[in-house]
Amino acid sequence: MIEHIQQHYDLGNETSRLTGMSLERLRTESILDRYLTNSPAVILDIGGGDGVYAFPLAAKGYEVHLVDPIKLHIDQALEKNSTASKPLKTVQVGDARKLTFEDDSADAVLYFGPLYHLQEKVDRVKALSEAFRVLKKGGLLISAHISQFTSLIDGIQWNHFADPNFIEIVWTAPRNLDS
Repeated sequence: MIEHIQQHYDLGNETSRLTGMSLERLRTESILDRYLTNSPAVILDIGGGDGVYAFPLAAKGYEVHLVDPIKLHIDQALEKNSTASKPLKTVQVGDARKLTFEDDSADAVLYFGPLYHLQEKVDRVKALSEAFRVLKKGGLLISAHISQFTSLIDGIQWNHFADPNFIEIVWTAPRNLDS
């Protein structure tokens, strides 16, 4: 994990970012409802934070395994899991590039963070290879991606242009679409 990403998530703000009726959460839940129709099924939520999507899926009858590289997220998920009416099957610290699940063991894999946090093409290819390794034949990979213009849009929306670190991010972001 890149140190500045680790530091960002160690602040503990991820839970509140997706709480309530955020557009991202509503859109993601809509997509999950549309494509995850065969309950019970085994779902691996890789990079799933504290379980913002994992717990509602478990409540719908899915067998959900949560993996995240951030220990704080795992601790938060374990706390929620201890009181959940339908708990997650497993909660573990892990890496999308090296999943601990058996081949052909999952009906669906969710990647709502790994592919945009893994900044090198070789790491994204490893993560995708792992997802396809653990998916059953006909399984479903649902992933989130961030447009190269997202930082610029966020900067406009939240008025981040006074922050020199933000300017650095926007103007030095990779422009190679093949990576």
